Amino acid sequence: MSKATTASGTGETLTQRQIVTVMVGLMLGMFLASLDQTIVSTSIYTIANDLDGLSLQAWATTAYLITSTVSTPLYGKLSDIFGRRPLYLSAIAIFLVAPCTQGRFIP
Repeated sequence: MSKATTASGTGETLTQRQIVTVMVGLMLGMFLASLDQTIVSTSIYTIANDLDGLSLQAWATTAYLITSTVSTPLYGKLSDIFGRRPLYLSAIAIFLVAPCTQGRFIP
């Protein structure tokens, strides 16, 4: 098995270290996405209590899902304009910094 892999369309080869680095970055991004889903599903009861009732829980969940659905194509277009790496890193930074700006860390 060759230690270098050809990148599609570019003609340059990737070393084993570069492939591992890319895979680790992608896996960390997927971990953050699953963490995001876990945070929302476990905190929905607290959100409903803050809204004074479980009847508004469906609205909070729907608002989250709509926001997530709308932001996906926007991130796609912005990544076409600015590049995937800068947008990927800025999205991770926003995800990590946003809880700190609200005065508390949501576990």
